Amino acid sequence: MNLYKRGDIYWVKFRLDNKLYQYSCKTKDKATAQEIAAAIYADTIRDRFNIPLKNKVNVENVFNKTLDEYIKSQTK
Repeated sequence: MNLYKRGDIYWVKFRLDNKLYQYSCKTKDKATAQEIAAAIYADTIRDRFNIPLKNKVNVENVFNKTLDEYIKSQTK
């Protein structure tokens, strides 16, 4: 994985199965760009090998469930 700067913005470039991937990290901060690059690389690997996210939480469902419980508790 190669992190480099194009102008003021950091980019990440890597090869997977002999295919070149290039993405903008959309940041000027190197530390943030390194975190974003690692996440992009991990997401690409997950997509390539169909690996699901283990602890993926659907925030909308959790919010709606919590809201419903709150409304029910207030109407009693």
